[in-house]
Amino acid sequence: MSIIYQDIADKTEIRRKIKPNLAEEAFDYFWYFFRVFLITSIFFSFIKTSIFDIITVSGRSMYPTYDNGNQIYVDYLTPNFGEYRRGDVVILKVPVEGAKDDLYIKRIIGLPGDTLIFESGKVILVNKDFEKGVVLDESTYLPNTTKTYKLVNTGGDRFVEKTLPPDTYFVMGDNRTGSKDSRIIGQIQRKFILGREFFRISPPDKRGVFQVPTYKNVPN
Repeated sequence: MSIIYQDIADKTEIRRKIKPNLAEEAFDYFWYFFRVFLITSIFFSFIKTSIFDIITVSGRSMYPTYDNGNQIYVDYLTPNFGEYRRGDVVILKVPVEGAKDDLYIKRIIGLPGDTLIFESGKVILVNKDFEKGVVLDESTYLPNTTKTYKLVNTGGDRFVEKTLPPDTYFVMGDNRTGSKDSRIIGQIQRKFILGREFFRISPPDKRGVFQVPTYKNVPN
């Protein structure tokens, strides 16, 4: 009986291969492509949230360095193994209750341990290396005519920020009269910074690897 049963089973398998069941074939194809789609989606989602992503600049808060529509690659991975540097261009979320989930692009100006002073349109840096304060030279990315005040649009008198605690940064847009940054939303804890620029895609004439600005007599 086992021989007859095996003979029938073999013939059934042959008929299935010669004239397959369309419903079964359709399901097999669907299941295959679903698995491929699922694995691919998980893979790219991991890359975009944990390694790098392309960000399109919206608005002109970083003008003239970046303009509306410019694109950059953002590095989410390496900042987890090191510190952010003065001058880094970073992507962050605003830590303000009720704020939208929009991403902001800003430049890190103050590092943990720094005290920032706004006076006469200049940014003065005070820390353990410069106890008497030193004017932060931002000429590598700001026009010489740029003035930076605590009150973004109206200027104002001398203002001393609170010293930045550990894992906390002071960020500003390069467009100092048109940027909503730490002068308004306050100091930024590290956990709200998602990553930093590592490559610029557009415009084509500015494409290239991000170079950390050099500040005269001030370490990054």
